[in-house]
Amino acid sequence: MKRITAVSPLVPALLAAGLLALVGCASDYPAHPLSPQEMHPLTMSQTSMTLALDLPANTTALGADDAARFDRFVDDYLSIGTGPLEFIAGERESAASPRVRTLTERALRRGVSGTEIRLRLASLGAGSPQPLVLTYRRYLVELPKCGNWSDSASFNPANVNGANFGCAVQRDIGIMVANPADLLAAQPLSPVSATRNDRVINLYKQGKATESETSASNKASVSSVAPGAQ
Repeated sequence: MKRITAVSPLVPALLAAGLLALVGCASDYPAHPLSPQEMHPLTMSQTSMTLALDLPANTTALGADDAARFDRFVDDYLSIGTGPLEFIAGERESAASPRVRTLTERALRRGVSGTEIRLRLASLGAGSPQPLVLTYRRYLVELPKCGNWSDSASFNPANVNGANFGCAVQRDIGIMVANPADLLAAQPLSPVSATRNDRVINLYKQGKATESETSASNKASVSSVAPGAQ
């Protein structure tokens, strides 16, 4: 014989009232970001880097100072630049003009791809000859400002993260990144020789010296080029 327990009609009403109270309490606390990336995002912006070179129109070789400035600029482009490396020359010039051709060939030797170089003709002033300007764009990262300790650690009924939570981590990432553009998208993988990798790994397993340890091509040497040589 089953025993039937009578339920007071007040019980459902009390349960409903309790649920409404919980919902009401929860609504008092809006949603909060949970991760450091949400709380302290790294803001990205772009800026233009420029180098102006006052070169004669018939320039076929760079002096020591101009060569050093040009090489540093191109190396920075290869490291942190985005988009094309643009040459801005006088309105009457072309890609075949001596100084444009000289800089183009030097940039190619530094590792810039021919598809990355752009020539734009413009009026650069009344001087004769007009300067030759190099420009490219790069990303900058704006670091979050840390040190907000205004939250109370002893009273946190919503159990939310403090205002300074994860800020130092985000700031350190922004400081350490070599190229801020990597925060937007990863660099493409370079091609790898599977044959050479297998050879080195097999030599390592056999306890023999790998090619990377014995190859003379991997040893650095001091350049003996005289200052000012091209």
